[in-house]
Amino acid sequence: MADTNNAAPFDSGSAIEKVYKGPDGRKRVEQVVVRLLARLLSESNRPLEVSELGGFDAVALAGVDSTLPGPTIVDITHTLKRVRSPRFLPDLLKAITEYGAKSVLLIATGKLPQDRVDFLVNNPKLSDVVLKLWGPVEVAALIERFPDAVGGLIPELGAKAVAAMVQQADSDWKERRKRHIENLRRVYFSDRLTLFLGAGASMDCGIPGWKKLITGLALQMVDEQTPKDATYESKGMNPTERLAIASALVGSQDGSPLIVGRYLENSLGALFTEKLHQVLYASAIEAGEQSLITAVARLCRPSRQREGIYAVVTYNFDDLLERVLIKAETRCRPIYEEGTVPDSDELPIYHVHGRLIKEVGGDAAPPRLIFSEESYLALQSDHYSWANFEQLKMLRETTCLLLGLSGTDPNLRRLLDIDFRQSKRAKHYLCLRRMTVSDLLGSNASVRTTVAQHFLNVHHTILEHSFADLGINVIWVDEYQEMPSILEQIRTQSSGE
Repeated sequence: MADTNNAAPFDSGSAIEKVYKGPDGRKRVEQVVVRLLARLLSESNRPLEVSELGGFDAVALAGVDSTLPGPTIVDITHTLKRVRSPRFLPDLLKAITEYGAKSVLLIATGKLPQDRVDFLVNNPKLSDVVLKLWGPVEVAALIERFPDAVGGLIPELGAKAVAAMVQQADSDWKERRKRHIENLRRVYFSDRLTLFLGAGASMDCGIPGWKKLITGLALQMVDEQTPKDATYESKGMNPTERLAIASALVGSQDGSPLIVGRYLENSLGALFTEKLHQVLYASAIEAGEQSLITAVARLCRPSRQREGIYAVVTYNFDDLLERVLIKAETRCRPIYEEGTVPDSDELPIYHVHGRLIKEVGGDAAPPRLIFSEESYLALQSDHYSWANFEQLKMLRETTCLLLGLSGTDPNLRRLLDIDFRQSKRAKHYLCLRRMTVSDLLGSNASVRTTVAQHFLNVHHTILEHSFADLGINVIWVDEYQEMPSILEQIRTQSSGE
């Protein structure tokens, strides 16, 4: 573990000031304080809800502590400047009425001018609520106590934040998972849960992941470029050589998925869509009862208590989910181009990278697919495209659960960052498999298992906090086969509800 005893003293005041003066400074400072307060409240199982009502930042429905009974209106500012604006007091009184608030907590990260403090403390209109002000001293104490909560937002914390993250007990991840599932269940039964699906959601039904898809297309390219007047046997090319050549050609593109995509799309030309369809469905099987896509379909099914999933956003070309839903008599509407509007009783399934159905008609128009570098960069740069608009809408208006995704897609991360800058809280969830020592080292026996396990703990903890910087909570699993069970837990209402 990193030794921080000899590190220079951390000055929280100057660090906060630097964040405030940086890009999006005001919002970043609000994010720092929201995270610190959320961590503090989590220790007593008190929820914190981010709110924009009247321009105030959050509401602690169960209060903050014994001196601040709930609901508590929370407002975060730098110097209490807005306190003297004509709208502040009316907006605060309105928020107090709306929430039935019993207390107000104003948190200032900079200097507290005495005249503004006096204006609040001595105001008769606030006599019916408990009013408290926290200043830089209280904020500094929270940073000292919870450096891991804001390490990504305050770079100066450095090794101190990392050490605190690891010391936070990596063994607690299963307890955090339970809390995340409980939160998702509440969101699900309030009809505000959206699913984001990646390749991993379809893989147990024989749909290839990205690497297998690329390899399959590269083999198709080798076949197309082999002279038609010769056979593999006569040329001496056996299956092993065929695979080696395909892998070498793909590897020559430096491993970038987008560059490889463009390379293969150019090499196959007009045959690209046909070959992609062949590779995509070559090993596809019907979804079994234990498959992840079947668990997703069950989650999407409406019942008396709830409508089901709000929407599905998928990055997959396949129509596997639609076929499972139709078989289960669940109405859905695949959307893969601008202008398609689902009926009120249809589940929208947004194919934001395009759709390639299994049963293709002879006169079907070629689908528009986001596969190669050219099409992906066009999507990324078009901020007003329907695909970006729908993704950002779901991120902003609902809670999203990401399944079968690694969380590394640049455009998705850009959209998550946009949403997080506005919402200031981690409200979305991503299922990830934890690495094992054998994943990390392979057959390398030169590193002790205890040493490798420590750095795996470091890796998982830092990764978790890195995703938190994008507004994502990580739900860890030991094996991907656990994911259907997690969806079933979300779908099943607990006995106390």
